[in-house]
Amino acid sequence: MVRNDYHVIAAKILKYLYESLKAGETVDAESISPKELGINPDYWDYIMANLSESGYVKGVVSKKMLRNTKTQIKVMYDRLQITPDGIAYLKENSLIAKSLDIISELNDFIDIAK
Repeated sequence: MVRNDYHVIAAKILKYLYESLKAGETVDAESISPKELGINPDYWDYIMANLSESGYVKGVVSKKMLRNTKTQIKVMYDRLQITPDGIAYLKENSLIAKSLDIISELNDFIDIAK
């Protein structure tokens, strides 16, 4: 699976939000920014909008503006959280589980290579 595959990026975002929730930490926008995730901003907007529309995160507002074909995405980082559905999706979806395994393996490999 490719690093910038939708499921890999979604898994990274959901995992970060879940870990932040469990630790009682506020969400750091830079930790899940397009730059940090290695993707372009439009792709990031697409992923965040779909995670929100699927009910996996809350704190994302999508608005279609008049005379603009592109949907505008606003993330309210002070309210951004994974939902119970997002946690279930993260835990139960085999493709997401595989993505998280790959991410963990890559992190272990990078740590060893240092």
